[in-house]
Amino acid sequence: MHITSIGLYLLLPAVALAQHTAPETISAEIDWFHEMTKGGATGLVLFALAFVMVTIALERLFNLRSGRVVPPDFTKQVLPLWAEGKFDELKEVCRQTPSTMGRMTHFLVEHRALPAELLIQGASDIGIRELLHEQKRSYGLAVIAGLAPLLGLLGTIIGMIESFKLVEIYGDEGGATILAGSISKALITTALGLIIAIPSMALYHWFKYKIQVINKTLDEQMEILVNEWLLKSMQVSGASVSVTGGRRAPAPEVTEGISFFCTECRQKLKADPDMAGTSIACPRCGTSLKIPSASGM
Repeated sequence: MHITSIGLYLLLPAVALAQHTAPETISAEIDWFHEMTKGGATGLVLFALAFVMVTIALERLFNLRSGRVVPPDFTKQVLPLWAEGKFDELKEVCRQTPSTMGRMTHFLVEHRALPAELLIQGASDIGIRELLHEQKRSYGLAVIAGLAPLLGLLGTIIGMIESFKLVEIYGDEGGATILAGSISKALITTALGLIIAIPSMALYHWFKYKIQVINKTLDEQMEILVNEWLLKSMQVSGASVSVTGGRRAPAPEVTEGISFFCTECRQKLKADPDMAGTSIACPRCGTSLKIPSASGM
């Protein structure tokens, strides 16, 4: 009994010491900027992609604005000029407003003698062409979003091969430490690829959505001009008019006039007989054409 008591007394200091001794917490601080520089040649390529991504994004943020495509109050400014016959003033307003809306309006005024369906088609072609150009300028972001993760994965695979090669050389002498450090270095390129790809994809879809919103606004504003200038006095069956690629209203057939074809795109054109001998531009391809006389046909 005394032996058991003595044993318990001897164990009490050890138990108390164990209770008061807390395990030490080891924390590792990571210098991420320093780690990012360990990506090797693949890392340099990824940094170049990041620079291109930032450049494209800044350019799109500055240039892809609604006011550069559809200036505010432009429709209200030009709408009454057509009815008043102030076509020269209308052209001057369009020239002073460099925008997609201004160029489409200038086309309507410049070729106002053509049938309504050709005017609508020509203005529509201008709008579609310019908006497609704006959208193509964002494609680089989509390419970077797809390319960056693949490059990051390639860098990681190359790093893993090098890591296991080091273990093969050094064997058990610090093999685990060498392997852990090498794998950590190899995974940096994957992280870099994802860091670049995620904002690139987000920015691409944001700019794509913004172009769709601008396209809708341009369509609505041009529809107001077309309806007021070209279709108000004409009998048009139920369909609405779209000038940026949507469904167009069927225009009444023109029975009088000079019919001829474009020498380049073979687009059939029709002009007023009074315009015989004058030159116009084909609304589809822009080729300068001379309107033939009725007798010359």
